[in-house]
This record gives sequence, C-alpha cells and structure tokens, in this order.
Amino acid sequence: MNSEKIRVYQLTNGNYGFVNFDNCRRVEITPTEKDIYDQMASEKTTNIEGGRQLVTKMIKSGIYSKCEINPELVPSREQRQTVHLYVTDNCNYHCKYCYADAAPHAPNEAALTYENGKMIIDAIAVCGFKEVVFTGGEPFLCNVLFKLASYARRKFLVVGLLTNGYYVTEETARKCQCFHYVKLSLDGSEARYHDPMRGSGSFDQTVKAIKRLQNYHIKLEIGSVITKINMSNISDLLTFISKDLQIDMHSLVQYSGGKRRIHAQMECSCDEILKINEEIFTYKIDRLSGMKNATQRPEFFLPSTPAPHCGMGITEILIDYYGDVYPCRMSRYETFRMGNIMNDGLETILTDFFKADLVKRISVDSLTQCMKCDYKYLCSGGCRMHHAGITGSIEKTDGFTCDILRTQIDNKLSWTYYYTN
Repeated sequence: MNSEKIRVYQLTNGNYGFVNFDNCRRVEITPTEKDIYDQMASEKTTNIEGGRQLVTKMIKSGIYSKCEINPELVPSREQRQTVHLYVTDNCNYHCKYCYADAAPHAPNEAALTYENGKMIIDAIAVCGFKEVVFTGGEPFLCNVLFKLASYARRKFLVVGLLTNGYYVTEETARKCQCFHYVKLSLDGSEARYHDPMRGSGSFDQTVKAIKRLQNYHIKLEIGSVITKINMSNISDLLTFISKDLQIDMHSLVQYSGGKRRIHAQMECSCDEILKINEEIFTYKIDRLSGMKNATQRPEFFLPSTPAPHCGMGITEILIDYYGDVYPCRMSRYETFRMGNIMNDGLETILTDFFKADLVKRISVDSLTQCMKCDYKYLCSGGCRMHHAGITGSIEKTDGFTCDILRTQIDNKLSWTYYYTN
C-alpha cells in the first residue's frame, strides 16, 4: 500500500491526512485506521475486517488513482473564469508596488468608451467567461463605469470592481450596487502602516469608503500587500479587517518590487515572510470552521486534481481599453500581448495563444526547476509573472517564492477541511 508520492499529515483535529502529491487526492483517517494502515504496510495486521474497510475507504477517495494529465494541455471552454477589464490608465494614486504602473499623469483620453466596452463584454460572454472585474488605474475615472457594469450584469456575468476607494461618496456607493462585489486595498490597521506606500490620507479615505459601501450592503473584499513597513502590523490588520470592519474575504500577498522593481528594498526576507505566513495561518484557522465554503476561497484553495500551470491565458485574461488582450492581470507588456479584440475575434485570439506554446512552456512538467518537485501539481508553479518580476523571465523560478509556497501548502494540508472522510 505504500507509495512514494503519498504523504501523511497530522491534522488539527488529531486525525491523519493522506495526500497523493501526484493526483492531488486526499483522505482523512482516524488514529485507529492509521494503526491498521501501519500494520498492513509492515504485513503484521491482525484486524482483517478493519483492513478491508480501510482499503475500501482509500480506494473510494481516489488516492490510489492514476495521475491523468492531458499531455497537450488543451484548454477547455469550461476552464474560462475571469476577465480583468482594464478600463483606464488614470489613477489619483501612484502606489509604489502597482504592477499596472498607473498614475495621475496618464493621458485624459486613456479610458474605455461605452461602445467598445459593450463589444468587449459581448465577446467575454460569448466565449464562456463567467466573471468580469473592472480594474485599472482607478476604474472610477472611467466615466462609463456604472453603465458598463450594469450591461455586464445583463449578460449574466459576475461583476466585480477593484478600487482604491478614494472616489466612493454616498452617491457612488449607492451606484456600486450594480457590482456583485467590490475589492479595496488596505495595508494596515492604522494610517502609519498604509499611507507610506499608497499616499498621505489614503487610509482614512479607504475606511470611509468601506463604511459607505457597507451601508448599501455591498459585498466587500480586502487585498493587502505585505512589506517591511507593515509586517509588524499583520496581526492587528487581520483583526481590524475581520472584527472591526466585519469583512471575511481578505487576501494578503507578498510585495515583489512593483512593475520596475524600483522599490525592491521594501521586500521582506524569506524568513520574515515565512514567519508572517505562520501568523496568518494561526489566525485564519481559528476562523475557518465558521466560514461558508472556506476552502473554495482564493486564499484557502488547493486543487483536488493536478493543476500543471498557473492558468494565465486559460482561466483568466486581461483586456485593456484599446482592446488589447493579455494572458493575465499582471502581464500587460507588449511581450505578452495576445492580440486585439477590435481586429480579431476573442475566440481566435485565445486559440492562437494556445498554439503559440507559452502554456506548455510554463507547465510545471516543462519548467526545469519545477518538473522534479513533489509540490508542482498543488502549487501549479506559482504565479509566473511574480517569478518573472524577480528572475527576469517567465520561465525561471524564484527559489524564495517556492519555499513560501511549499510552507503554505504544508500548513493547509494540516487542516481537516481539505479532506474527504
């Protein structure tokens, strides 16, 4: 019954989790069943009926199933999830780590028009994507934002908004009811941890925006970036967002130097990030049991089938106000431009992108530093654009990031919520 790809984890509830790192299947067993398993492995078992029941349970879980991955990695229509609609370069802030490099100095005409927006949204719906997220720049600086969001809802898309909150007034908060959710950026529980990276007064403005949106019962999410400035505040930040602001959806990402890495000195060290991740893990595990479908949320998710790539160009794409299409929200560089929706159909652009072989080149079975790693189908190689920001190439892997990903996966696999019984 032994397999070199199966690992055993001591779970938070005292049971054991068996994980097949090849097919990503998992099963939880009791200490008694673990004893039977160990006896069977050493061929010393006396509990024949218990062994038979355990084998049946393990087989039903799929943990011994063959790992099946399409060698061609042909994407299916069902995999298409999210389009990030980049509506403007304009932004009233100039955050030091903005991967979009948006700024107040962008040209006034740099924004999506209603007619072009409708055409793009029609194409998104026809191609089977399920969600559109309005982003930028600051989306509120696109004067047709609410009209386009309402149009997208009529196309039965999930509609999200990513904003810094500066332009959320009582009037715009009411208009935000056309979004299924609004995500705001908040990097600290106090201004002294948030403002240095986003601008003086931005903390107070963001908190005001949150409270105004909550008055209209709009679903909110928070995104935070971990830097040397706020790393000592993470525990208080988690509490502030979940208890003071009463927001459950909160994702934290490590700082990676921005679009040109000009502020790379703000990056935390590997040891610092690992310590912070343990802090986050300890806090969130206490809240996990009370959260509906918690393990399906982005910050908790682990694949239950092998995931050989990060999904860029398959599960998500970005379309900007020119109609240019890019494989993910962080890849708005000419090098990665897939085509222009004004000139070619979106379906054609997606198909041609796959034929260009980038998807295969960034598969964990092709990347030199990933192909022999046991964790590869659980981490999917991590965010390739994050790796590129550090190594200079989408096909190179940053070992620091890998250490963090492995630790995060090990932490998650000690939670009973990820297992079938």
